[in-house]
Amino acid sequence: MLEKGGPRMFCNITGRNAVGVLDRNKSALTATWPLPAGDTQNVAMALDEANHRLFVVTRKPGKLIVLNSDSGKVIADLPAVGFC
Repeated sequence: MLEKGGPRMFCNITGRNAVGVLDRNKSALTATWPLPAGDTQNVAMALDEANHRLFVVTRKPGKLIVLNSDSGKVIADLPAVGFC
């Protein structure tokens, strides 16, 4: 997920149940934000850049997690369809 107004790129690090923050100008990983304990298999992601929100969907359990895109802090989580 690319930031349009800055150099950051967000990516799922599914094997670590985390979100990676990369600086495209430096070609470097600048932060790793772990998902809340028990939330695994992050697969889908969307960015609301104007409101500093990163939406991440997990499969086990099925959940929509809303992160602050500046800090990685969890703002909200909602149940979603899981993976059987």
